[in-house]
Amino acid sequence: MSFDTALQQYDVGVTFIVTVVQQDGITPQDISSATSTNIYIYRPDSSVLTESASFVTDGTDGQIQYVSGTDDLILFGLYKIRGSYSIGVDIIYTQRTQFLVQPTYLGTG
Repeated sequence: MSFDTALQQYDVGVTFIVTVVQQDGITPQDISSATSTNIYIYRPDSSVLTESASFVTDGTDGQIQYVSGTDDLILFGLYKIRGSYSIGVDIIYTQRTQFLVQPTYLGTG
């Protein structure tokens, strides 16, 4: 997961995409038969957001997504993110990756 621009505290509408890959760490895993998908966002204060995710396409590319809401990026600092999907009774988690949210300075200048 990477971003072309820096994320700012209080950003809304950021699309987070997590790609589930096979054990080689490169090849996308077909998760089209998943019955549940989630994205977990770990904030700098150790709180965790658990959000329902949707397929970016049809799941054959291994990608799930979540669009950030108003209260998601309220802290600045280092965040971590990972996804999960369920097939049958098994829940499979992706590795965690991290991203930085920079402070937004409110005021006149």
